[in-house]
Amino acid sequence: MGLDDGGRERFETVLCSIGDAIVTTDLDGHIREMNPAAEQLTGWSEATALGRAFDDVVVAVDDAERQAVKTLVATALRDGTVSSHARAALLVARDGHERLITASGGPIRDTGGAIQGAVIVFRAQDDEHAQLRELEERESRYRLLFAANPHAMWVYDADSLAFLDVNGAAVARYGYSREEFLRMTLADIRPQEDVPSLMADLAEVPDAFEGGRRWRHR
Repeated sequence: MGLDDGGRERFETVLCSIGDAIVTTDLDGHIREMNPAAEQLTGWSEATALGRAFDDVVVAVDDAERQAVKTLVATALRDGTVSSHARAALLVARDGHERLITASGGPIRDTGGAIQGAVIVFRAQDDEHAQLRELEERESRYRLLFAANPHAMWVYDADSLAFLDVNGAAVARYGYSREEFLRMTLADIRPQEDVPSLMADLAEVPDAFEGGRRWRHR
């Protein structure tokens, strides 16, 4: 990379200090450097990985389809451009452990602009992956408790009383389509003469209706 001894030392210090995993390769795509973060994520030590093909050390597969993700090294060396994975991928460590990562890479050029290798930067997204799984689980519970509930249910805006969502049972029981419901308010399904009592009930119990009451609906 054209660094003197002092420059090399500074480069290695910076490389080791960065929290993201960093791997550099030569023109053939063989590993030249790995920082400690990359060693930890891949399970390979720099000494063991040195000279090996990048794809043999940094093994990434698509989270859903389990297909190998196109290496960013090839793009950097072939096209000389910076690129990134379109979505997070699973990094398969040397011991088989998998972690969700995002990655980007680009070419390493000398002072004359000639490509000398590639640099790949990646980081673990374990927290985001866990949050995504939790969101999916919440969505599944919502579908079970609300959407698939045999009783008519809806969600409405507390200020405007506009319907925000209705389940299939409400559509079947009341005869309005879901689209019609979402253009209506809670007052629209009450007889006109009952709307004042509805407003009184809402003012009296703002957070939830008490059980055992009877209402007329249209």
